[in-house]
Amino acid sequence: MEDGAQAAVEGRVAEIRLKTDVPNRLDAAARTRIMGALKKVFEDEAVSGIVLSAPEGRFPAANDPGGEGPSLLEICVAIEDAPKPIAAAIGHSALGPGLDLALAAHFRFAAKAAVLGYPEVRLGLVPEGGGTQRLPRLVGAAGALDILLTGRSVVAPAAEKVGVLDGTTDDDPVAHAVRVAGANAASGAAPEKTRAKTKRLRDAAGYLSACRA
Repeated sequence: MEDGAQAAVEGRVAEIRLKTDVPNRLDAAARTRIMGALKKVFEDEAVSGIVLSAPEGRFPAANDPGGEGPSLLEICVAIEDAPKPIAAAIGHSALGPGLDLALAAHFRFAAKAAVLGYPEVRLGLVPEGGGTQRLPRLVGAAGALDILLTGRSVVAPAAEKVGVLDGTTDDDPVAHAVRVAGANAASGAAPEKTRAKTKRLRDAAGYLSACRA
């Protein structure tokens, strides 16, 4: 979907493109459109899986919290709580709010040249879409704190290695995301929420040690 117009992708998997009026910047109008698109595919019985993508593969890198409509956090919660599997397909970058949106998805795939991170922390800005809670569940305390405190960007192969991504490709990541979303939907398995992952939290002593360090 883009601006409310549905675009079918490979059978029962629908694509929602995170288009913004100002390039790479979410505002109230864009957030409202995205939430509306999500609700529409949630209710569409013909759709069993969803792929999040963005124009030129660039997920929104900035967010304007003003105006009426859903917040970035509310959109991320809606994605994570989706009744259907959602896979994020990152062709170029997922920075700041874009990474928040990707982390809320159930799966993440990226082109090998893509970069991910929270550069806004260098300006003293805290990620506002829940990434501070989701990232440690995927990569553990040490890896998450490295990204969250330095603001450095991580290239896709390195992000895959530590657990941020489920896969990388030299080709269009949308195609990979479509296959995974479709296969997961066909299996009937309930989407696993990022916030429900506990593997990286089980070593409580090691987690706290990394935080202290």
